[in-house]
Amino acid sequence: MTTGRPQNTSKLSVLQAKTEEDRHRISLFRYHTIVQEMGGDSVHADHDERTISDPLDEKAIHLYLTADNQVIASIRITSGKIAKFPKKVRENYQLDGFSDFDETSMTLTTHFTVAKKWGQRQVIRVLLGAAYKTQRHLGSRFDFASCPPALVPLYEQMGYRRYGENFESDDREYQVPLVLLMEDVAHLREIGSPFHKIAEEYENNGTTAKWFETAFPEAAKQGTDRGMDEERFWQFLSEKMQQTPLEGIPLLHSLNHGEAKKLVREGNLIRAMKGDTIVSAGQRSREMFVVLQGEVAVKANNRTVATLGSGAIFGEAALITAAPRTADVIAESDVEALVLTEDFLRKTMRSMPEIMVRVLFNLSMILAERLAASTQKIGGTPSTPGPETKTPVKPTAKPASQKKPKAA
Repeated sequence: MTTGRPQNTSKLSVLQAKTEEDRHRISLFRYHTIVQEMGGDSVHADHDERTISDPLDEKAIHLYLTADNQVIASIRITSGKIAKFPKKVRENYQLDGFSDFDETSMTLTTHFTVAKKWGQRQVIRVLLGAAYKTQRHLGSRFDFASCPPALVPLYEQMGYRRYGENFESDDREYQVPLVLLMEDVAHLREIGSPFHKIAEEYENNGTTAKWFETAFPEAAKQGTDRGMDEERFWQFLSEKMQQTPLEGIPLLHSLNHGEAKKLVREGNLIRAMKGDTIVSAGQRSREMFVVLQGEVAVKANNRTVATLGSGAIFGEAALITAAPRTADVIAESDVEALVLTEDFLRKTMRSMPEIMVRVLFNLSMILAERLAASTQKIGGTPSTPGPETKTPVKPTAKPASQKKPKAA
């Protein structure tokens, strides 16, 4: 999904694909948006036909939004009432954990695609509202979805909740599985979800919410950071890192406490399990990560080139340049990380330009240190990083006076 500014005030129409021609029109739209507009790719892309389609398309419900007869957004709903979920879907979304309920009460929302120039809130809400109504008419009590770490806050604002282990998609994208409890009106109302008023039009049974709290007690802890103010979030991160973020994150060096608190509050947390591939070579996702707990290994050509611990960042080059990722980053242990997105960079540049200048300088020093360390490793040339490059990276070189911050 992409975001941007509205370009006009054309009348929007929500339609459901009824014919093969309609579905083909949607697959053409997906290709145009994902490949041609965003520069991405997919294992399901047909570059000759310029379409993106996969086996789930055939028995799914496809909704799409038009403006002036042009497709500007689309979404796919797979229902357990229409067809059984494939094994891969069951595994990725850990549906066995919901075996107390019949699959006919479950839906899966995927392929949510919005044209770049139409990615404003109104378009998103119109299409998602139509999808929610469709799911309720199908008798859905649980709607499953997934997204990259950067988009988790958006989904949580709609009412989705994290509940299980992250997974890698067919396109090697790191995905966070989410579930929307369709009948939990109290939760939707509490968080200000755009669905809560629609939900009130239907008969709602509170048993699913009570069951979920019992079946997934850890899910209650997921996303709790979103409601924290700057001070509480700062304390929360300090406990995770066993030191303050200002001390433990080189990206924040030269900022004062107030500036650093504002900056880190723009991020959101993700949890990765040991062995998870958080970043894959060739991806074009626009986000970077700050390790809070645990360690990750950076691997290129199946060889570990660095191990990063608490306070270290990764994924920053792709965030800044929009180039494909050049290495895999794999969790060496269970990991908690802070996610900072392209939107974060742009927002901070507008609202806090002086702070961002120092952050970008810190980032350039970190990158310079890594380049010097890589050069030394390849050519044996001595290098002496400057005092501001205290990145907790191993086995790369760093000042003798700087000890690696202890990971929790």
